[in-house]
Amino acid sequence: PAKYITFDAKGKVSGDAIPQYTGYKILDHERIEFTTPENRQYINRYKIVGNELELNGPCIEPCGAKFIRM
Repeated sequence: PAKYITFDAKGKVSGDAIPQYTGYKILDHERIEFTTPENRQYINRYKIVGNELELNGPCIEPCGAKFIRM
């Protein structure tokens, strides 16, 4: 089943794709910092190409997810 993620202009993130995160901040052109409800920060890499967002988590092995802008 499809999962979704929503980013708002005030730094809040929601959706069922990454429910462990509640906030975000763009650090630069390839890194995004997510925040948990406990105020822990996790840095992920991201890439936007056209209407697609690719998120790559802080994993030891390769991991990631792709989203299509709706």
